[in-house]
Amino acid sequence: MVELDARLVFDQRLGSFEGKVDRWFRYDFHVPGVLLLDAGVKSASTPDDDMAGALQFHSCQAITPETAKSTHYFFMQAHNFRLHDAVVTESIDQSQKRAFIEDKQILEAQQRMIDSSPESPMVAMAADAGLMQYRRLLGELIDQENKTHAVIPLVPLAT
Repeated sequence: MVELDARLVFDQRLGSFEGKVDRWFRYDFHVPGVLLLDAGVKSASTPDDDMAGALQFHSCQAITPETAKSTHYFFMQAHNFRLHDAVVTESIDQSQKRAFIEDKQILEAQQRMIDSSPESPMVAMAADAGLMQYRRLLGELIDQENKTHAVIPLVPLAT
């Protein structure tokens, strides 16, 4: 609940909303490792198609392995409100950096746990449903790719 409360304070500070709000988070995953996020908050008293005064955020995250235990993580965050207010942009930037540092610390701790007991299998829980679906889909695509003999046609250069 603390995370939600922090998000409410953040949105209230940026949007000056009064009363109830509507929020959305839409994630689009693209294989092998791109995540697009469309998120926002707006006053619940406005019609669904009225985005006047809405706080909208768009991000693109691209993840690619470097080694068996390290990954490159590329991130972009954009917003469409108060664009000429450098304080708002800096606040969003600092918030994102804090979140990444927290995530990095957790991921590194998880890797240390995996490394300390490699014989222990991972156990999925309900919160891992999306990850498990993604892993299954990626595994199927890898299997399919391994079964096909990809032929890359060579196209002669025009002279």
